[in-house]
Amino acid sequence: MILQALKEYYDRKLDLPRLGWFDGYIDFAIVINMDGSFAGLQPCFDMKGNKRERFSCRLPYVGKQARKHTMKGDDANLLWDNATFVLGLGKNGVKKLDSFISAIREKLAGIDDPAVDAVIIFLEGGRNDRKLFGPVLNDSKHAELINKGGVSMTFRMNNDDAPFVFDRPLIKNRISEGLSESKLTGACLVTGAIGVPIEENHLVIKNLYGAKKDPNVVSFNAAAYRSYGKTRGDNAPVSSTVAFAYTTALNHLTNSNNNKLQLGDATVVFWSERETQRSKEVEEFFGSVMKDDPDQMVTAVEAMFKSVKTGAFVEDDLTIKFFVLGMTPFRPRIAIRFWIVDTIKEMSDKICSHFHDIEIVQPQEP
Repeated sequence: MILQALKEYYDRKLDLPRLGWFDGYIDFAIVINMDGSFAGLQPCFDMKGNKRERFSCRLPYVGKQARKHTMKGDDANLLWDNATFVLGLGKNGVKKLDSFISAIREKLAGIDDPAVDAVIIFLEGGRNDRKLFGPVLNDSKHAELINKGGVSMTFRMNNDDAPFVFDRPLIKNRISEGLSESKLTGACLVTGAIGVPIEENHLVIKNLYGAKKDPNVVSFNAAAYRSYGKTRGDNAPVSSTVAFAYTTALNHLTNSNNNKLQLGDATVVFWSERETQRSKEVEEFFGSVMKDDPDQMVTAVEAMFKSVKTGAFVEDDLTIKFFVLGMTPFRPRIAIRFWIVDTIKEMSDKICSHFHDIEIVQPQEP
């Protein structure tokens, strides 16, 4: 099963974001004191010429708005968002700011951390008196950029060791527990767990060739795709933790320089069940195809030829699986073009057989 294989890949890739978090960017941190007063504005990027060089960080993940907002203006992220939500700018600005404040109050209710109260004091003060946002909106260097609304903003406490407010221990623990908004519970089709929260809206998959709008692997947006009157994720129940795991893993693969290639209109990702020397060689072969690097391809194929001819496969290579997934975006969903599961050894044998079959043999001189 595709979702199961992706979930297992996520479980062994400890460098991927854990539940409640995802990789994103912060452009500015508003620095405040414990009484909620403004203390400064901290840019979180470097300028190279006229271009901003942004630095990736782990951000709280709350629903699909972590990737893309709806047009309603009522789906703020937790403790970070673009400037229209944080500072209430532009169309529906007040509604967005109210949503931002509500998200903090609702999702961090009961946490004994004065930083939460300080952020709320600052935000509510600025909502009631826009002059309190003046030091940010009229910053001498960055006012124009901030007022456009597109920059990502968050908060940090003055003289605090935590990079941002959401990195403070109590808040970080709450986020890491998972903030599923699903009201559904049931049996997860991937793990078999009973009575777990079921994800209603799976995270979109990015970086697919030809996608006009980021699509989903699991999506039900019309009656023709539903059964027994069920809607959204209840049609194919997957727990919130598994949904987060497989979408995080797949987004990591589609954003990879080493585990992705383009085959016509299909975006192809590949990975092994567990890393071995042979699995690296197979991945290097696929990676060299993507990069159109003949030298790297020759090296990878030579290594596989030697393994096949000398039998230099360890026992694990006979059982460890290698996965290849081909995908094409089809409106709101992803069409699975092909799904190949094979062992490392069998995959190596087939690649070597392919090159053996197309080998050009020079005629012997009489």
